[in-house]
Amino acid sequence: GLSGPSSTTSGGGAQITLTTSTKSGDNYIVFASSKNDTTSAGVKTDTTSTIQVHGGAVTNVTVNPSVATNVSADTRTITIQGFAKDQYNNPAAEGTNVSCTWIDYGGGNTGSGSQNTSSTTTVSGTATFIFTTSDTAGDNYLVICTSNNKTGTSGILTVIAGAASSIVVTPVSGNIIAGNTQVITTTLKDARGNLKSGESVTIEILDDSDGYGTLSEDPINSGITNQWNSRARYGNSDANGLLTALYTA
Repeated sequence: GLSGPSSTTSGGGAQITLTTSTKSGDNYIVFASSKNDTTSAGVKTDTTSTIQVHGGAVTNVTVNPSVATNVSADTRTITIQGFAKDQYNNPAAEGTNVSCTWIDYGGGNTGSGSQNTSSTTTVSGTATFIFTTSDTAGDNYLVICTSNNKTGTSGILTVIAGAASSIVVTPVSGNIIAGNTQVITTTLKDARGNLKSGESVTIEILDDSDGYGTLSEDPINSGITNQWNSRARYGNSDANGLLTALYTA
């Protein structure tokens, strides 16, 4: 609001201090009037153009995503947003510069990361980047954004395996004495060679002509498969992309 309701002139002009709100986007129009006699005809009025509140100097930077987030090795990309705000939590003024950089964050990174730009100006206080990870599951990253010497950090970005694209069964072939057993192992991987966990797998005997072969739970990896019947088991691949069953000839 105005610091005072009226002011006397000095040299034909009057000065009044306007104190606005602290909310960006609020608009004000000031009406001024002057009366130099006792009749209504003596009142003269004028108005200012619109006065708008804008964001102040950047005092806080945050980054989205702010929590741990997985990135598929199939897509490898994630949108990063840097939010620059002033002390009143208003978005920074249009064109405020925000720069971002990425760092390895453990996980034994074997790949690298990149982004479409390392510095950009804000739109409504927001700077947007596209970050590209490696395609190696287990690689971890942090993205750090800076504006006006204030910094914010993303949540941990972790590369995970993409969709399962291959399955390998071992042994490929072999001979087994009647009554003996052989562990059958399936290994699932994505298109980049990452081991794929949590994928549904079925192991089934298809061409045992005498009908005596059976499948049971692998005693070394118990509790991970369920039985369809004596000749088929199913379950989800483990953290190493594996599912096993025990074949009895």
